[in-house]
Amino acid sequence: MQSRNQHKGYSDTTVAVSNLIASLLLVAIVTLGIGMIAVSFLSNPEPLDIPVLNVDLKGREGNIILLHDGGDTLYRQTTRILVDGVDQTDEFKTPEGDDWSTFSVGDQLVSTLPRADGKTIQIVYASSENPTVILSLLGQPLLPPVAFFSTDPSSGYVPLTVSFTDLSTGYPNSWMWNFSTISFSIDRNPTYTYNSSGQYAVTLTACNGGGCSSYARNVTVFGFSDYVVNESVFVYGSQMYYSGDDVAGTGSTIIITGDLLTSDLNGGASIAVTDIYIDGDVYLDGGSAGLGSSTEPGIIVVNGSMTLWEGSREIYGDVYVNGDFRLKDAFIHGDVYANGDLELSWTPTIDADSYIYYTGSFTYPPS
Repeated sequence: MQSRNQHKGYSDTTVAVSNLIASLLLVAIVTLGIGMIAVSFLSNPEPLDIPVLNVDLKGREGNIILLHDGGDTLYRQTTRILVDGVDQTDEFKTPEGDDWSTFSVGDQLVSTLPRADGKTIQIVYASSENPTVILSLLGQPLLPPVAFFSTDPSSGYVPLTVSFTDLSTGYPNSWMWNFSTISFSIDRNPTYTYNSSGQYAVTLTACNGGGCSSYARNVTVFGFSDYVVNESVFVYGSQMYYSGDDVAGTGSTIIITGDLLTSDLNGGASIAVTDIYIDGDVYLDGGSAGLGSSTEPGIIVVNGSMTLWEGSREIYGDVYVNGDFRLKDAFIHGDVYANGDLELSWTPTIDADSYIYYTGSFTYPPS
């Protein structure tokens, strides 16, 4: 009986110990499992956080420009920009020409790469061993520019110097100007001088890789007859009339408050007026513009020097020059009084009853 009790006690103890060991083993197994799960969880990399963005493809002077139009900020060290599969990341700069470190909403990346139809631009997230294309853009065709320009001034008197300013849109990279004369220019903003009166249709043709377009506007150049009517010239006497750029005024007087040059007379235009007063120098070299009225000659007064060189022009009336007088090809039909030097070249024609008087030196051809 006693041994049976003892055996029973031994059995209870054994059962208790066995239960305790089983519990400890269960706890150990659970703990080991949790640890393995934790190790497994912690040892796996975090999922990639791939940026999301929207980019517009722009063009300035035909080059590729990227505009960040929304989404996440890109970082230079984790971004690659491919153009037709070629890494061109280093070709993109800030608008100031500096290397970029971030690319955020509103930023631009400017390149010197030419924009062309069909180019594929890819933005790649490259922070892992498996780079991911996060955006792909297809280049649009470059459209021709829209030619346009301004003139300063758009009208005036000969000689008229006009400045032309290109205002074309669409990023042209070449320009051709036709000034409606024999002259052309390929400058972007040229300057041109008109030496003859008239209306000139100036044409600008602007081009880029997408094509060309043209624009024309008029430049009006006034001659001497317009100058007489519109500017600082005082005319009185009989009614004057105009034939082309000639000024006709038999019995009339014209006063010119300044110099009289060949360009003022549009080459062959004449001032066929009885009396002419010029408060300045006269320099006529080229063309056949004459002075004075052939039907009723009067006087021509020049408050300066007078040069009548190239051009077979007719001079009617007595001429009074308060300076030097130089004569080559003109026909003189009256007396000339020069308060200065006299120079004659090879081919002047002087009427038999006309004389030239001078107060200075006399220069003439050796023959």
